[in-house]
Amino acid sequence: MIIIIKFTISNNKIVKYREIDYISNYIELYPFINEFKDYIIKYLSEYKFYDQEKNIYKYVILNVSDELKNFFQYYKICCNGFKNLLSNFKNLEFHDFHKTRFYKYISSSSEKDETNDITPNINLDREITETVRKMLPTDEDYNRLNIFKERVSDIITKKWPSKNLRVHSFGSAVNGLWSNKSDVDLCIFADSEGEYNEVQKLAKVLRKGRMKDVTPIKNARIPICKFKDPKTGFNCDLSVNNRIPINNSELIRCYMDLDERVRDIIMIIKKWSKCRGINDSKNHTFCSYSYVLLCISFFQNINPPVLPNLQNPKAFPELRMEKKTVDVSYKLINKNFNGTFKLNICYYKNYKEVSRYFKSTNDMTRSELLIKLFQFYGCIFKYKNSNISSSIRTDGGFDYNFNKDRNNNRIGFAVQDPFIEERDTISNSNVEEKTHIINEFYRAYKILKKKDSNLNEIFEND
Repeated sequence: MIIIIKFTISNNKIVKYREIDYISNYIELYPFINEFKDYIIKYLSEYKFYDQEKNIYKYVILNVSDELKNFFQYYKICCNGFKNLLSNFKNLEFHDFHKTRFYKYISSSSEKDETNDITPNINLDREITETVRKMLPTDEDYNRLNIFKERVSDIITKKWPSKNLRVHSFGSAVNGLWSNKSDVDLCIFADSEGEYNEVQKLAKVLRKGRMKDVTPIKNARIPICKFKDPKTGFNCDLSVNNRIPINNSELIRCYMDLDERVRDIIMIIKKWSKCRGINDSKNHTFCSYSYVLLCISFFQNINPPVLPNLQNPKAFPELRMEKKTVDVSYKLINKNFNGTFKLNICYYKNYKEVSRYFKSTNDMTRSELLIKLFQFYGCIFKYKNSNISSSIRTDGGFDYNFNKDRNNNRIGFAVQDPFIEERDTISNSNVEEKTHIINEFYRAYKILKKKDSNLNEIFEND
């Protein structure tokens, strides 16, 4: 049975409506459809970022009159009208992100807000410090981490006692950005090849050691074993001879120790990106490591800078740099390559020494810096310049000759690894994912710029 709603119209207003059975056609009411368009434009023009269909629909339903609400619901359900309306609206841009379509209204007056009238927000500052305080690990967490590392080390060395294997931590557990909900990254250092290099055999050893949910991932750029320790509760990624992240972790740790504001804001960015579903390299969004590098670039680029360049030999000539040669997998540059190459690296890693020669004159609060970071990546940075990359190894935080549009991408932006110059840490992300992440930066900026905003608003899922 087909049910059609018949409307009585007077002076472009619905006077009454009733349901009529067995009517197989209807007349589209263009004045009201245009009114729906006006509400959509009003909503999207206010925020100027991409938003998904369900939020646009929710706004229209909350704002139209009761008479229009009934027609609008009918138009959406029976005619697929709302979807058609959005799809055929010439002034709407859209992108698809993980099977969801996001829309943005484009007009000559819809340029993104690039003003710098950002003022300190005492309440937001308190929220930032309190949120970070709750995220930081306790002494008990660190004790559990040491126990976990010893358990894994015992399993490995008992299986291969004569191989002089050592287990090292890297990532957030080392670089100062570890939270009480973080996973743990471990790496086995080996002086020679052995069966421990085969992740399937390594997985069998971990299972015998009573680790749970052991999953070998052979085809990753760096093969790993994922597992969980039932005793300490930690989830872990275990690799072999992936030594460069150890140095990355030391470098980032020095940056974090130089300014507590930096650590706090990056902790917020990591939480925000995970809450918003844009921190998952398996689904082609950025990993936490890339967000950390983006933040450091911003803090080097802001005027006056909050952070120095810890890889510039001329920055602190009075200080000794850490210098070493590291074996690096070619797969970090190209997943189709095999073997390793020698890489010479150098960096300052002693923050106490560096802090004697570098003291930032930037006195912005945490709230100002966080909002400016969202503003910078959301609406100021020129992503269509395909040669530019975030690069913390470069003075000013950006390299303007890195990405020669090699992916033929309209968003050629890259995030350069601090030590491996050829490596783009977001090469796995496509145009749609990059577009969505830029949109998320802008969305967070628009939310936090409001005087009555609170931090939880940027974390909330739609």
